[in-house]
Amino acid sequence: MSKYDVLEAFFSEQPADRSEIRLSFAQIEEVLGFSLPRTARIDRIWWANARNYPPGSIWLSYGWKAKDIDLAGQAVTFQRIGDSNEDSRQSGRYERLTSFLKAVIQEQSQLALDFDEIGRIIGAELPKSALTDRTWWANISTAPWVVAEWAVESVFLRARIVVLRRLGENLLRDVPHQVRLLLENTTTSVHIDATKLLRWISFCRRVGWHFEATILYEKGCPDTGSLHPAEHAELDECYEVSKRALLRYKKADTGRA
Repeated sequence: MSKYDVLEAFFSEQPADRSEIRLSFAQIEEVLGFSLPRTARIDRIWWANARNYPPGSIWLSYGWKAKDIDLAGQAVTFQRIGDSNEDSRQSGRYERLTSFLKAVIQEQSQLALDFDEIGRIIGAELPKSALTDRTWWANISTAPWVVAEWAVESVFLRARIVVLRRLGENLLRDVPHQVRLLLENTTTSVHIDATKLLRWISFCRRVGWHFEATILYEKGCPDTGSLHPAEHAELDECYEVSKRALLRYKKADTGRA
Protein backbone atom coordinates (compact mmCIF):
# COMPACT_ATOMS: atom_id res chain seq x y z
CA MET A 1 0.00 0.00 0.00
CA SER A 2 1.35 3.45 -0.94
CA LYS A 3 0.63 6.86 0.53
CA TYR A 4 -0.09 7.97 -3.05
CA ASP A 5 -3.04 5.57 -3.40
CA VAL A 6 -5.38 8.53 -2.89
CA LEU A 7 -4.55 9.49 -6.48
CA GLU A 8 -6.46 6.42 -7.67
CA ALA A 9 -9.81 8.04 -6.92
CA PHE A 10 -8.76 11.31 -8.58
CA PHE A 11 -7.77 9.72 -11.90
CA SER A 12 -10.60 7.19 -11.92
CA GLU A 13 -13.18 9.96 -11.54
CA GLN A 14 -12.02 11.97 -14.56
CA PRO A 15 -14.68 12.30 -17.32
CA ALA A 16 -14.17 9.98 -20.29
CA ASP A 17 -14.05 12.94 -22.71
CA ARG A 18 -11.25 14.66 -20.81
CA SER A 19 -7.89 14.04 -22.49
CA GLU A 20 -5.57 16.37 -20.56
CA ILE A 21 -5.28 17.71 -17.02
CA ARG A 22 -2.90 20.45 -15.94
CA LEU A 23 -2.36 20.58 -12.20
CA SER A 24 -0.18 22.78 -10.07
CA PHE A 25 1.91 21.07 -7.45
CA ALA A 26 -0.23 22.81 -4.83
CA GLN A 27 -3.38 21.25 -6.33
CA ILE A 28 -1.76 17.80 -6.25
CA GLU A 29 -0.80 18.34 -2.61
CA GLU A 30 -4.43 19.24 -1.89
CA VAL A 31 -5.54 15.92 -3.42
CA LEU A 32 -2.87 14.00 -1.50
CA GLY A 33 -3.37 15.75 1.81
CA PHE A 34 0.38 16.19 2.34
CA SER A 35 3.34 18.00 0.76
CA LEU A 36 5.23 16.61 -2.21
CA PRO A 37 8.84 15.62 -1.51
CA ARG A 38 11.57 18.05 -2.48
CA THR A 39 12.71 15.78 -5.34
CA ALA A 40 9.31 16.23 -7.03
CA ARG A 41 10.01 19.95 -7.28
CA ILE A 42 13.55 19.75 -8.65
CA ASP A 43 13.86 16.46 -10.57
CA ARG A 44 11.68 15.37 -13.50
CA ILE A 45 12.55 11.71 -12.90
CA TRP A 46 10.22 11.75 -9.86
CA TRP A 47 7.34 12.13 -12.34
CA ALA A 48 8.49 9.18 -14.47
CA ASN A 49 5.77 7.09 -16.09
CA ALA A 50 7.10 3.92 -14.49
CA ARG A 51 4.99 0.88 -13.67
CA ASN A 52 7.37 -0.42 -11.03
CA TYR A 53 6.91 2.30 -8.43
CA PRO A 54 4.35 4.92 -7.33
CA PRO A 55 3.13 7.46 -8.02
CA GLY A 56 3.73 6.78 -11.73
CA SER A 57 2.29 3.29 -11.45
CA ILE A 58 -0.98 4.78 -10.17
CA TRP A 59 -1.78 7.19 -12.98
CA LEU A 60 -0.58 4.66 -15.58
CA SER A 61 -2.95 2.04 -14.19
CA TYR A 62 -5.86 4.44 -14.78
CA GLY A 63 -4.80 5.25 -18.35
CA TRP A 64 -2.91 8.52 -17.79
CA LYS A 65 0.71 9.59 -18.21
CA ALA A 66 2.69 12.62 -17.09
CA LYS A 67 3.40 14.54 -20.30
CA ASP A 68 4.85 17.97 -19.46
CA ILE A 69 6.63 18.58 -16.17
CA ASP A 70 7.07 22.32 -15.62
CA LEU A 71 9.46 22.62 -12.70
CA ALA A 72 9.80 26.36 -13.10
CA GLY A 73 6.03 26.83 -13.02
CA GLN A 74 5.55 24.07 -10.43
CA ALA A 75 2.93 22.26 -12.51
CA VAL A 76 2.46 19.04 -14.47
CA THR A 77 0.22 18.07 -17.38
CA PHE A 78 -1.28 14.60 -17.55
CA GLN A 79 -2.50 13.13 -20.83
CA ARG A 80 -4.84 10.22 -21.34
CA ILE A 81 -2.86 7.38 -22.91
CA GLY A 82 -3.84 6.69 -26.49
CA ASP A 83 -5.05 10.23 -27.24
CA SER A 84 -1.78 11.36 -28.79
CA ASN A 85 -0.89 10.80 -32.44
CA GLU A 86 2.71 10.91 -31.29
CA ASP A 87 2.21 7.62 -29.45
CA SER A 88 1.23 5.78 -32.64
CA ARG A 89 4.15 7.28 -34.56
CA GLN A 90 6.58 6.31 -31.83
CA SER A 91 5.38 2.71 -31.66
CA GLY A 92 5.91 2.34 -35.41
CA ARG A 93 9.29 4.04 -35.37
CA TYR A 94 10.70 1.73 -32.72
CA GLU A 95 9.39 -1.59 -34.03
CA ARG A 96 12.95 -2.46 -35.04
CA LEU A 97 14.09 -2.08 -31.44
CA THR A 98 11.26 -4.32 -30.28
CA SER A 99 12.22 -6.95 -32.86
CA PHE A 100 15.89 -6.69 -31.89
CA LEU A 101 15.15 -7.26 -28.19
CA LYS A 102 12.80 -10.16 -28.91
CA ALA A 103 15.61 -11.84 -30.86
CA VAL A 104 18.10 -11.71 -27.96
CA ILE A 105 18.82 -15.24 -26.74
CA GLN A 106 16.66 -16.25 -23.79
CA GLU A 107 19.67 -17.02 -21.61
CA GLN A 108 20.70 -13.35 -21.62
CA SER A 109 18.80 -11.53 -18.90
CA GLN A 110 20.61 -8.17 -18.99
CA LEU A 111 21.73 -5.98 -21.87
CA ALA A 112 23.65 -2.69 -22.12
CA LEU A 113 23.30 -0.56 -25.26
CA ASP A 114 24.78 2.82 -26.01
CA PHE A 115 22.58 5.42 -27.67
CA ASP A 116 24.43 5.16 -30.98
CA GLU A 117 23.78 1.41 -31.09
CA ILE A 118 20.07 2.02 -30.56
CA GLY A 119 20.17 4.61 -33.33
CA ARG A 120 21.65 2.04 -35.71
CA ILE A 121 19.01 -0.50 -34.70
CA ILE A 122 16.07 1.84 -35.37
CA GLY A 123 17.71 3.47 -38.37
CA ALA A 124 17.47 7.00 -36.96
CA GLU A 125 18.91 9.18 -34.22
CA LEU A 126 17.21 9.17 -30.85
CA PRO A 127 15.18 12.32 -30.11
CA LYS A 128 16.75 15.04 -28.01
CA SER A 129 14.46 14.22 -25.08
CA ALA A 130 15.95 10.70 -24.91
CA LEU A 131 19.41 12.22 -24.54
CA THR A 132 18.53 14.69 -21.79
CA ASP A 133 15.43 13.47 -19.92
CA ARG A 134 15.30 10.18 -18.00
CA THR A 135 11.51 10.14 -18.12
CA TRP A 136 11.76 9.32 -21.85
CA TRP A 137 13.03 5.91 -20.76
CA ALA A 138 10.10 5.19 -18.41
CA ASN A 139 8.81 1.62 -18.44
CA ILE A 140 5.31 2.37 -19.70
CA SER A 141 3.28 -0.40 -21.32
CA THR A 142 3.75 0.97 -24.87
CA ALA A 143 7.53 1.40 -24.63
CA PRO A 144 9.22 -0.72 -27.33
CA TRP A 145 11.36 -2.53 -24.77
CA VAL A 146 8.38 -3.35 -22.54
CA VAL A 147 6.51 -4.71 -25.58
CA ALA A 148 9.53 -6.99 -26.09
CA GLU A 149 9.34 -7.99 -22.39
CA TRP A 150 12.34 -5.99 -21.22
CA ALA A 151 12.57 -3.12 -18.73
CA VAL A 152 14.98 -0.22 -18.41
CA GLU A 153 17.03 -0.83 -15.28
CA SER A 154 19.41 2.16 -15.45
CA VAL A 155 20.02 5.13 -17.75
CA PHE A 156 23.36 6.94 -17.81
CA LEU A 157 22.77 10.14 -19.79
CA ARG A 158 26.34 11.40 -19.66
CA ALA A 159 27.75 8.05 -20.76
CA ARG A 160 24.87 7.66 -23.25
CA ILE A 161 24.16 4.10 -22.11
CA VAL A 162 20.96 2.31 -21.13
CA VAL A 163 20.89 -0.97 -19.21
CA LEU A 164 17.91 -3.25 -19.81
CA ARG A 165 16.75 -6.26 -17.79
CA ARG A 166 14.54 -9.04 -19.12
CA LEU A 167 11.12 -9.04 -17.50
CA GLY A 168 9.70 -12.14 -15.92
CA GLU A 169 12.75 -13.18 -13.91
CA ASN A 170 13.28 -11.91 -10.39
CA LEU A 171 15.88 -14.16 -8.75
CA LEU A 172 15.16 -12.86 -5.25
CA ARG A 173 11.60 -14.12 -5.75
CA ASP A 174 12.01 -17.01 -8.20
CA VAL A 175 14.80 -18.94 -6.45
CA PRO A 176 13.04 -19.32 -3.05
CA HIS A 177 9.82 -20.22 -4.89
CA GLN A 178 11.57 -22.94 -6.89
CA VAL A 179 13.30 -24.32 -3.80
CA ARG A 180 9.93 -24.54 -2.07
CA LEU A 181 8.51 -26.48 -5.01
CA LEU A 182 11.45 -28.88 -4.98
CA LEU A 183 11.13 -29.53 -1.26
CA GLU A 184 7.34 -29.78 -1.06
CA ASN A 185 6.47 -31.50 -4.34
CA THR A 186 6.39 -35.21 -3.51
CA THR A 187 4.24 -36.45 -6.39
CA THR A 188 6.02 -35.32 -9.56
CA SER A 189 9.55 -34.40 -10.55
CA VAL A 190 10.38 -30.74 -10.95
CA HIS A 191 12.97 -30.20 -13.67
CA ILE A 192 14.92 -26.99 -14.25
CA ASP A 193 16.50 -25.99 -17.54
CA ALA A 194 20.29 -26.52 -17.27
CA THR A 195 21.17 -22.98 -18.37
CA LYS A 196 18.69 -21.50 -15.91
CA LEU A 197 20.01 -23.79 -13.18
CA LEU A 198 23.54 -22.52 -13.75
CA ARG A 199 22.38 -18.90 -13.64
CA TRP A 200 20.38 -19.45 -10.46
CA ILE A 201 23.09 -21.41 -8.60
CA SER A 202 25.72 -18.83 -9.58
CA PHE A 203 23.43 -16.15 -8.15
CA CYS A 204 22.97 -18.15 -4.93
CA ARG A 205 26.72 -18.47 -4.55
CA ARG A 206 27.22 -14.72 -4.95
CA VAL A 207 24.63 -13.80 -2.33
CA GLY A 208 25.48 -16.60 0.10
CA TRP A 209 22.33 -18.70 -0.37
CA HIS A 210 24.20 -21.98 0.16
CA PHE A 211 21.18 -23.99 1.19
CA GLU A 212 19.19 -22.89 -1.85
CA ALA A 213 22.09 -23.63 -4.20
CA THR A 214 22.43 -27.13 -2.76
CA ILE A 215 18.73 -27.92 -3.11
CA LEU A 216 18.62 -26.61 -6.68
CA TYR A 217 21.57 -28.78 -7.66
CA GLU A 218 20.56 -31.96 -5.85
CA LYS A 219 16.81 -31.92 -6.48
CA GLY A 220 16.50 -29.94 -9.72
CA CYS A 221 17.28 -33.11 -11.70
CA PRO A 222 18.64 -31.25 -14.74
CA ASP A 223 19.83 -32.71 -18.00
CA THR A 224 23.17 -30.89 -18.15
CA GLY A 225 24.20 -32.35 -21.50
CA SER A 226 23.40 -29.05 -23.21
CA LEU A 227 25.98 -27.17 -21.14
CA HIS A 228 29.44 -26.35 -22.44
CA PRO A 229 32.19 -28.18 -20.47
CA ALA A 230 33.28 -24.88 -18.92
CA GLU A 231 29.70 -24.16 -17.85
CA HIS A 232 29.37 -27.66 -16.42
CA ALA A 233 32.57 -27.12 -14.42
CA GLU A 234 31.23 -23.78 -13.13
CA LEU A 235 27.98 -25.46 -12.07
CA ASP A 236 29.82 -28.19 -10.17
CA GLU A 237 32.13 -25.66 -8.52
CA CYS A 238 29.22 -23.52 -7.31
CA TYR A 239 27.59 -26.59 -5.83
CA GLU A 240 30.77 -27.76 -4.11
CA VAL A 241 31.39 -24.31 -2.60
CA SER A 242 27.83 -24.16 -1.23
CA LYS A 243 27.93 -27.73 0.05
CA ARG A 244 31.21 -27.10 1.90
CA ALA A 245 29.79 -23.90 3.39
CA LEU A 246 26.80 -25.81 4.77
CA LEU A 247 29.04 -28.47 6.27
CA ARG A 248 31.16 -25.81 7.99
CA TYR A 249 28.06 -24.38 9.62
CA LYS A 250 26.98 -27.84 10.74
CA LYS A 251 30.39 -28.56 12.29
CA ALA A 252 30.35 -25.23 14.05
CA ASP A 253 26.93 -25.99 15.55
CA THR A 254 28.11 -29.45 16.65
CA GLY A 255 31.17 -27.92 18.32
CA ARG A 256 29.04 -25.47 20.30
CA ALA A 257 26.76 -28.30 21.41
